[in-house]
Amino acid sequence: SFDRLFPDTPFVFVYREPVEVLMSQLKMGAKNANCVRPKRGPQGELMQHLLEEHDFSSTREMSDEDYCAAHLASITESALSAIEQAPGLGMAVNYADLPKLLHEEIFPKHFGLEVGPQEVQRIEQVCSVYSKGAGNKGGEFHEDSEEKKKNATPAMREAAKKFLQKSYEKLEMHKTVPIRTKVSAR
Repeated sequence: SFDRLFPDTPFVFVYREPVEVLMSQLKMGAKNANCVRPKRGPQGELMQHLLEEHDFSSTREMSDEDYCAAHLASITESALSAIEQAPGLGMAVNYADLPKLLHEEIFPKHFGLEVGPQEVQRIEQVCSVYSKGAGNKGGEFHEDSEEKKKNATPAMREAAKKFLQKSYEKLEMHKTVPIRTKVSAR
């Protein structure tokens, strides 16, 4: 794993409000969702634990919403474990705090990089472009959090609450910024 190869390297895990993540994953339908693709294959140890914790004996018993949320929970739980096992190196970053947090906290304090006006301008420029615009590469980013919450189905809301809410709340408690020695930006 990365921590064995880079034991002293700081890292961030960006997370988002659970219902918003499920909406992003399932907006094109479950058959196209990355989070549902592993449903028919072998499940990892953490996923097995989540199935047992929620009284599922098999992924076949789960709705696509539940499976997607459980799959995402396995990722957030892994990130939490990595953050907790590497005090001062791992940082939980809420998507809602970006991009401002990049130049105010993450780059200067967590990674120890000097951030001047030119870097701030570039960060703001890059963050204004929609990153996942299939066929819309380079399109302008539009905040969609409220729209996602409004359009989520009851099944999505329930799956998010059941599988992701606990890890989301733990990540919120890990929103700290360790102070590191400054190094020059390259």
